[in-house]
Amino acid sequence: MLLNIPIYIATHKDSAGVTIYSARPLFHSQPRSEGAELHRVLGKLSDRLRRDTAERARSDRHDTLLDWHDSADYQGRIAKLHLDLGHRSCRLKLLLVEVQRYGQRFGFSPSLSKLWFDLQAHEPITQRATEVFQQHLREVLKESPDFDPQVHSLSQSAWIDAVSVAIPLGRAQAATDANALMAALSGNAATDGAEELQTVGRCLSWLDVDDLAQPIDLDTEVQLLLDRMKVDDRQPVALVGPAGSGKTAIIEGAVRQRKRLSKGAPSLRGQVWQISPARLISGMSYLGQWESRVLAILKHCSRKDHVLYIDDFLGLFQAGRTRDSSMAVADLLRAQLDRLPVRIVTEMTAEAWAVLREKDRVLADRFFVIRTEAMDTARSLRVLLGVQRQLESKHRCEFELDVLSETLGLYERFVRDAVLPGKAAAALTRLAARHTRGKPITREAAVDEFRARSGLSRSIIDLRKRLTREDIATAVSEHILGQHAAVEALADRILLTAARMNDVTRPIGTFLLLGPTGVGKTQTAKWLANYLFGEDGLIRLDMNELSSPGSVARLVGTFDNPDGLLTAAVRRKPHAVLLLDEIEKAHPAVLDVLLQVLGEARLTDARGRVADFSGTLILMTSNLGARESLSQAGFASQQQTRSAIHHRAARSFFRPEFFNRIDGLLDYGALDPGTIRDILHKQLQEVLTRDGLARRRLVVDVDPRTIDRVAAEGFNPRLGARAVRRRLERDLVNPTSRALAEMRFEQTALVRIVDGDAGLQTNVYPLEDAQPSAESDAEWTPQQVLGQATDYLAAATDAISHAPVQLEAGGSAISTEMLESLAIREAEVEAREAVEQLRQAMPDDRLDRPPALDTHAGGLGFRYEPPDRSTMRQLQAIDDIQDYFREAVQQVPQTELDAAAKRVRQLVARLQNLMDARGSVSRLRLVAASYGDSVQFLPVKNPGDTELRLLRAVFGDENWDLDRRTFSDFLQAVCETYLQQHEQLQPDAIRPQDSPYHGWEMLLESPLIEALVQPLVGSYLLIGSDGRMTLAVVSSETIPAEPPAVRFILHSEGPLIDLRGGTVIKERLSQHALLRLLSGAVPALPQQPPS
Repeated sequence: MLLNIPIYIATHKDSAGVTIYSARPLFHSQPRSEGAELHRVLGKLSDRLRRDTAERARSDRHDTLLDWHDSADYQGRIAKLHLDLGHRSCRLKLLLVEVQRYGQRFGFSPSLSKLWFDLQAHEPITQRATEVFQQHLREVLKESPDFDPQVHSLSQSAWIDAVSVAIPLGRAQAATDANALMAALSGNAATDGAEELQTVGRCLSWLDVDDLAQPIDLDTEVQLLLDRMKVDDRQPVALVGPAGSGKTAIIEGAVRQRKRLSKGAPSLRGQVWQISPARLISGMSYLGQWESRVLAILKHCSRKDHVLYIDDFLGLFQAGRTRDSSMAVADLLRAQLDRLPVRIVTEMTAEAWAVLREKDRVLADRFFVIRTEAMDTARSLRVLLGVQRQLESKHRCEFELDVLSETLGLYERFVRDAVLPGKAAAALTRLAARHTRGKPITREAAVDEFRARSGLSRSIIDLRKRLTREDIATAVSEHILGQHAAVEALADRILLTAARMNDVTRPIGTFLLLGPTGVGKTQTAKWLANYLFGEDGLIRLDMNELSSPGSVARLVGTFDNPDGLLTAAVRRKPHAVLLLDEIEKAHPAVLDVLLQVLGEARLTDARGRVADFSGTLILMTSNLGARESLSQAGFASQQQTRSAIHHRAARSFFRPEFFNRIDGLLDYGALDPGTIRDILHKQLQEVLTRDGLARRRLVVDVDPRTIDRVAAEGFNPRLGARAVRRRLERDLVNPTSRALAEMRFEQTALVRIVDGDAGLQTNVYPLEDAQPSAESDAEWTPQQVLGQATDYLAAATDAISHAPVQLEAGGSAISTEMLESLAIREAEVEAREAVEQLRQAMPDDRLDRPPALDTHAGGLGFRYEPPDRSTMRQLQAIDDIQDYFREAVQQVPQTELDAAAKRVRQLVARLQNLMDARGSVSRLRLVAASYGDSVQFLPVKNPGDTELRLLRAVFGDENWDLDRRTFSDFLQAVCETYLQQHEQLQPDAIRPQDSPYHGWEMLLESPLIEALVQPLVGSYLLIGSDGRMTLAVVSSETIPAEPPAVRFILHSEGPLIDLRGGTVIKERLSQHALLRLLSGAVPALPQQPPS
């Protein structure tokens, strides 16, 4: 039955200014379809209408279809109506529809679809619509005065169209679910083939023309397929060729041609349905149920002359098989083809076709074979140019000129499991589908898309990226310690791949890693996988699990279970490091299978699917010759002797045809104590990133002597790094976990692991906030500050000596007491000048004098206002530290008068500090210690230009030295600069402190030196962008046993906070920003007169 359904189409603009089409049935509100392309909108609506009406057609009553079908004469026109609504008027833009039915005229608007009105002969529809809508909206406004009539108005255009839907009329199915179940169990159930086909299949004939592939330069193959789809004998057709050669495009192109020949008229015959074996049996749970479904579909397709496009024909041999039945869909299809001839089209690779012929020669001989071949580069380029033009038109995008050549080069070079042009066309399609409207698709986007799919490092796939052998060797040597020969060989292979000079018909490289246990062979594979292919770039097979004769089946799969360990993994991840661990333990039959992998970089599974190994780096580890080489320790030419032993053992173990396919043998020697210590240090950094430490907001500090002790006690040349790893877990990780389990979770703390007299000890020191020093006068007005400072200076006059300077007898030196007196006098003068400036700036109402400084808010300052809970405890309860600080830092309006009052407070407090320090030492040692600083402040060993500029900006030094990279070094530079700029002090000596922690010390000599260094003394808590923390303590003479309360909190991304003074610098951490924080502290005014 053919239904003619009128539809209503309207347009509007979205937020980006793109025209959006909306379509629905004229007399129903659903289904509805919307989109930017009209033909796609209509295609989706037609599909939904087809499904809805087909469901109604299967019901026991067909009169409901009359609500959808309508052959009346419709006329639509856009009208602008002026409506008088009483107290206001409005203009509505509406589509008015005139219907002529049963000799009468009716009118309505889809915007107000419930309001129909009759029309007299020759009566204008606009006049009648104005009267009806005006009366209706007046009544609506009486009930809802806030109602806006403009919601009914069209924003752009609208019109009426129609779609034709062909549906089958089946007999009524009135059986209940219970009756249906009993019928299924008894074998008497009647199955509707059309319904089952719609359930499991996808009708390509229903798709919009633009949703079907338009093959280019494949006209001969398309026409041949079209001819075979018309022959009377209904011979099955198989398209055989490599993946990417255009088989699917040929099938969709044939469907596209059939639709064009039918001129869009829907038909219930000759449709093309795509089905898959898994869908055929999905939902089937009773014996014989899937057989009934398949038979019903075959009968229906035979009767309607439909074409079944089976996308995985070999899957039919497995679909339907269970523990209790060996019958598959292929068996049923073979038996029924003679009685129920059905047009079948399938596609497969040459390898899969060979499997089919081997599996069922009789069934394979029924097929007419159409061969497709890979295209050469020139022909592929022509096809891809056509594909690119199609995509630009379909997706309204634009490809830059070099996108096509880059895509073609990448997929031709790195993707070998498919051929051109298919693999490159699929990449262009993905780029077009994901493009941002208004922006061209660039070469960088093509490289990024390939990188995301392959996992390959950008330095490998992008020829414009500069990559030197030194860069590669440095990166490898930082993670593979103590194995120089292996590092050199791997660096050469990576560079060869990056230069695209390796043989693409073989794996990237095949290496046999020989050496004793625990020397880094497996670690080499893990790191290379991450470096070249990303986090998931490792495929690991333990060959000791493949030592039985049946291991080959596990490796490559069987026909019934085709996903083998190796083939399935490489198909999922064709670009990866393939680690064959302990290769000597594999069964000889497994090694025979690997010959094809090492030689031709391909392996075919039991279903003819080819796994491509040309993008894999194959590493095989072995302990062959390790025991003999370790016994040679201490002899001359040890390395040459060890290497010869390893090579001789490998050559004697493997057969020549296998050994000759190996690109290189990498010799791994036993690790020396120095390398063991470096490895232990790296393992310790990994421990510090574990969740139990990272989530607790802890400062973890490990005494370097502890690392030396663990490395020395865990060193065993025969066991390598694994013995040290066990020692690390036993001596460091386990005691730390016990200490953390006894600690309160909400407390931020310093955890120190030290080497004491009683052995290794774990000490936990809770961290507290430094108490604010200016709470009592923090809210004072400038007038209050002026009064308090004036009173203090008046009382201080008598306590400050103003005696003239006297030289010591017999010399020209000034006594220490006199130097102190001079420093205090200078501080007093500065304080009095600041007070006088503040007094002059104050407004005087009696003299009607304007203020000398602006008293209005001319800028913003920042103040740290945390919740009642201390900051050190609050850190444990928050997820994002930086967001917490942003919320706790409040903006405070600041005037020039406020700045003058702040300077008065600073200078008066400095005067008090100097007076309190009278008679103290004039020579002082400023010392610093840092905890948790083993993780470097900015971990860049070989920075490029960009990183170097960043480092110099942070340190505030254009001549910044690459050796100064820890937080301790950074703090030393800040303290030295502060003393030079603010106190005109030059340290006599600066040298690293000889202590079990990172630190330094400065020797300073000056009167009142204790007061001068007070702004620097305290604990500094550095919080990195990743949440890791470092604690530094600056003190005079000695470092306290327990860290003092935290005074400064420094987030690497900002802000910087002085908990004692309340000062906040809302900038990223840098030398300049920290100097501003130290010099901008606002101390409390002295409350007692000086003595």
